[in-house]
Amino acid sequence: VHALAFSPDGKTLLTASESGPLHAWDTTTGNQRFTITEHIGPVLTLTLSETDSTLTSINSPGEIWLASPFQHRRWDIRTGDRLSTVSLALDYPSEISPDGSTVLTDRPDGALDLWDTHTKRIRSRLKANQKDMSGRYIVFSLDGKMLAYIGDDRAIYMWKNNQSAWRRFFAGLPLGRSLFASDPHFKFKRRKTESTGALTFSRDGKILAHTGTLLKTVNTIIQLYSTETGETLSIFKVFTERLDALVFSPDGKKLAGGNQETIYLWDASTGAQLAVCTPERLGPKRTLVFSPDSSILISAVGGTVVEFPPGTVRGRRGGWITGATSIYGGGPIQLWDARNGNLLSMHRGHTDHVKTLAFSKDERTLATGSADGTILLWDWETLKKVNNR
Repeated sequence: VHALAFSPDGKTLLTASESGPLHAWDTTTGNQRFTITEHIGPVLTLTLSETDSTLTSINSPGEIWLASPFQHRRWDIRTGDRLSTVSLALDYPSEISPDGSTVLTDRPDGALDLWDTHTKRIRSRLKANQKDMSGRYIVFSLDGKMLAYIGDDRAIYMWKNNQSAWRRFFAGLPLGRSLFASDPHFKFKRRKTESTGALTFSRDGKILAHTGTLLKTVNTIIQLYSTETGETLSIFKVFTERLDALVFSPDGKKLAGGNQETIYLWDASTGAQLAVCTPERLGPKRTLVFSPDSSILISAVGGTVVEFPPGTVRGRRGGWITGATSIYGGGPIQLWDARNGNLLSMHRGHTDHVKTLAFSKDERTLATGSADGTILLWDWETLKKVNNR
């Protein structure tokens, strides 16, 4: 409990804690009068419905995940009204399926559980090999029919939903929902000397891309795999530090990757570097998404921000020498020209770093979720016309 306040008449005590809810207590009897549950911690992930009428979000209890349940919420994006809230007693919810019906969580034994958000039950358990929670990356394909995962054994596991409508029916699932087999469809082995990096599917789901970096070097590669045959399609050497974010453009022609210092754009066919974007602030866990027409890259800082005051000196080969100040923050989203890497505009609304970005299916709305516990909906047509460099 971090805050206490008495009512003016002294009959009620209000308490606020890291887990989010506010509690009101009767000071005479000690009984709880009521609870306000609107306040909760960071927004971890967002997804919009096919009809763009609802938004689904997952919130954690706080930056330090406690024993309090995570919350799965559905919102009316036209009014901002909350439609439903489901509390999920889960450990480390990592991803939500594109249709919002499934939450994926890590297990201590390395397996992955797929939770049905309606029944609050495990839909299926996937076999993997992940004992260390750090360095793991998980991603669904856009249609929700494929899932890729990489852990501390450096191998990439990929599952496909190849189940027929009849199998889904007999499993008690609506026909539109995914049912993954326990064993992975493909397992791509990586070198043990490589640190793990980000994963992403192409929009059509035919390509899975992954980044890896040789330990203690800037020898980073981007490897593209066929999700249909499992073969390696191409390997690009990009010579940068580990990339914590990777995303395909909707047209499949570009790849964008980011680390704490820089965002890069490459040709997805040749690996040629197209542009470099240099944010004014450093911060790990870049959050990236392309505009629907692939012409603009939207970025935000997804972790603790490092800010540098005037007079800071930067080394010739990268790295900062003097004047670093570490702060919590982030907030702004940046729009970059995907052709040349020029900063088009910066937009402030959140008070803390942005963890997730998602476009509506009609391509008119950009949703952003932040560690400050808020979700903002931006009118994309208005946003992209602003030039405030």
